[in-house]
Amino acid sequence: MKTHKILTLSLLLLTTLVTQAQTWQWAKSGGSSATGQDNSNREAIATIVTDSQGNVYTLSYLGGTDAVVNGVPRTTYNFGDDDRDALICSYTCTGALRWTRVLGGWNSDKISNMGIDENDNIYIALKRVVGLSEIPDTNTHFEPSVILPMSSEFESTYKETLFLVKYNSNGDLIWYRTPQAPNLSYIEGWYSISYDLSVDPQGNSYWYCALYDGTYANGAYTVNSAINGSNHILKYDADGNFVTGIPISIRPFNGYSSYPGEGFKFKRNHNNGKFYFVGSLTNLGAIINGQEYTPLDFDKYVCAFDSDGTFLWLKHNINTDARSIYDFSSTYSAHDIAFDSQNNIYYTGAGDSLITYIGNTSGILSVTADGWNGQYFTDFDNTIFSFYKVLVKMDENGNNVWLTNSFGSDEYNAVELSIFVNNDEIITGSGAHNFKWQGITNLNPLGNFCTCSRASITRFNKNTGAILGVDFATGFPGSSSTFSRLAIDNNGSIYAGGSLTSAVTIASTTLYTNGGPDDFLLAKFGSNNCTFLGTTTNEQDKTEFFPNPVNNELTVVSKEVLSYELFDSLGKKVQSGIVE
Repeated sequence: MKTHKILTLSLLLLTTLVTQAQTWQWAKSGGSSATGQDNSNREAIATIVTDSQGNVYTLSYLGGTDAVVNGVPRTTYNFGDDDRDALICSYTCTGALRWTRVLGGWNSDKISNMGIDENDNIYIALKRVVGLSEIPDTNTHFEPSVILPMSSEFESTYKETLFLVKYNSNGDLIWYRTPQAPNLSYIEGWYSISYDLSVDPQGNSYWYCALYDGTYANGAYTVNSAINGSNHILKYDADGNFVTGIPISIRPFNGYSSYPGEGFKFKRNHNNGKFYFVGSLTNLGAIINGQEYTPLDFDKYVCAFDSDGTFLWLKHNINTDARSIYDFSSTYSAHDIAFDSQNNIYYTGAGDSLITYIGNTSGILSVTADGWNGQYFTDFDNTIFSFYKVLVKMDENGNNVWLTNSFGSDEYNAVELSIFVNNDEIITGSGAHNFKWQGITNLNPLGNFCTCSRASITRFNKNTGAILGVDFATGFPGSSSTFSRLAIDNNGSIYAGGSLTSAVTIASTTLYTNGGPDDFLLAKFGSNNCTFLGTTTNEQDKTEFFPNPVNNELTVVSKEVLSYELFDSLGKKVQSGIVE
């Protein structure tokens, strides 16, 4: 047998060229006419992920009245105007809807997050409202065919509320797991919470939960706290097997009444295995590493824990009022965190000036800018009250590398924010009205007194924080749109998700809401290249290409002599040769 020849090719990263060619490609929306939405269950995209073949997946809420996706009616399971199901949508690179799945039951189930592994399987964590036999048709559904059983409210069966669900790339249900005991009471299930989820490339799920005292994972994990409830990270492997539980010393809002995602986010850096929490102390505060903090100490924070749950550090803003680095206390809150390959940390949030009043709120004595980790933001007007967006780069130990901020004169300057690292770029998504950032001024064509925002993405240089470009959707008087979640495909195209009210125009397509206050919004910004290099094996000559997806290097394994050509995401040939 001939020895396999292996060639490693360095792919060119033509970031500048790709960026210049990026434009809005398409936009999609969906929602219901249900009007009983609040910040915790708005019909907005909560998560976006992309796979190796260029498909995109979104997770959002969906009301039960006149629900549609891409204009097509969709069956839901919730009962009332205030209730929501979880909705998963999958689209192709060209924007065609591949499939949808609705998860939920009769009441408002709470979605936590969605992740994807290197084999294009997706994982969803949620907390359901259990079905009760006293109320017909209240079962929980995990489409396409799983309907969970139910019993009486007073029977300790079928009261599990926390679920981790796995689907493959075609939307087929692979498995679902609950860590809770089968003899759980209604109250015990109610007081447990699924907060957030982080999934690594191998399909390991790191599930951040608040757990009532008791045994979990078929007796493999025990929770016994002094306060009858504590927070933990539960690890499951790709096959749904429980691996371990990690107690974690952070308790948002000093209690268990908050909804998943409200005021904070949890992410694992899969490169170094550390856990990070970014949060808000608005109104109620938090307990971090045994220390109780309130808005009188600070308002926004990032804290880090080692892979075994050991507390590492806490960093926060400077001002001590609850309006600093502003947060709307919604599932799609105004802060996010991301990492690069060197384990640097990027934090984005929205803030406002600290005001000192003369006697009462009728007279302003002074206005002071906020800051981060002892360093003040510098771009602000010290004579007027101001809202602004911030972006901070920290090293792995939480030390500031650089920080930058926008300046604006109205509340709609900074709403929901998301962040993503792409090669040498930092990409943030938000909604904006009027703002000024590093000399770039956005004057809203709808007028300074229009209480509306336009969805936007802003690109920054990762090393310096300098703005590379800002791109907006087109709004209408009285309408608002925002991008609260971001993802990127292997060709460098950006997928931005969020919400719209009334109407928005993207890529010459105008989308309208379905009658409720919000609909979810998904848009693609990038190139029209939908060719993706996958792992291929030819049975005749046993040629293999890996890894899939390609990052910086492509390895070719073959028994035969091969010629090759490499193309960038715009279709331009950048390298060719022969493998001998």
